[in-house]
Amino acid sequence: MKKPTPKNKTYLGYILYGIVLTVCLLYLFFPSDAFRDYLITSVNTMNPRFQFSVEDARPSLPFGVKFRQAELSLKEDPDLRLFIAESLMIRPEIWSFLKGKTGFIFNCNAYGGNLRGRLRFSENGFRPPFSTSIKLKDIIIDDYSYLSALIGRNSSGVLGGAVTYEGLTDGTGEANLKISDGSVELLEPFLNLDSIEFDELLVKLVLKEQKIELSHVKLKGRDIQGTMAGTIRLKRDFLKSSLDMKGTVELLKTLFNSDTVNPDREALTGEPLKMPFAVYGTITEPKLELM
Repeated sequence: MKKPTPKNKTYLGYILYGIVLTVCLLYLFFPSDAFRDYLITSVNTMNPRFQFSVEDARPSLPFGVKFRQAELSLKEDPDLRLFIAESLMIRPEIWSFLKGKTGFIFNCNAYGGNLRGRLRFSENGFRPPFSTSIKLKDIIIDDYSYLSALIGRNSSGVLGGAVTYEGLTDGTGEANLKISDGSVELLEPFLNLDSIEFDELLVKLVLKEQKIELSHVKLKGRDIQGTMAGTIRLKRDFLKSSLDMKGTVELLKTLFNSDTVNPDREALTGEPLKMPFAVYGTITEPKLELM
């Protein structure tokens, strides 16, 4: 094997020195304000209904940019934050650029957890349509105040799972989600219960043709279990989207041994009580009917 000559070693040293110097200069003199403004303008142009803002931008090794306090809100109501990220790191996806497309890998810390994945555009630049894949881990729902405001009731738990999406406003996508150690406030009291606590909630859904197909929803709890499936037909105003879902809730023996249940139910301490139900109406005004 041929050993490197002193001359080649010198050239290699110059190359390494040049790389290190370039990286250092890029880090020290990175045009963070200009890049931040470019990103904000590009994202806001994609959908004029939303407003995107970033407090600060800094280079992140290798070949990435780290943003601090990134926020997304509605232009008509900028005080209502749809999403807030404590930090957001973005770096280019080299293979996408080699294919003449724009692609990025991102890592985001938000609501006590983490979101990471890929974002690809079909053309160069931030021009739709786009596709994305996201993995969620340890997202604390209690910290996401917009969710409670959106559905009109309190909820809690720790969210994880995976989401894929392709398109723009009429795109397609899938999601497999899991919420652990959670609770959700009921539409109206049931057996003197104002909310349902659960150990695990599994949700599988598919989005296509302006419709969400809930193919699998399973609730596991110490007192209550249940399953549900159905559709959500999306409207431009999401809160007016229509619901058409059916399922079965199973009330376990431990629930009727509780001091909080209706005394008329306390005699039901044998087999679990199974109750079919249907949910219809809209997101803001859902209706629950026992069958």
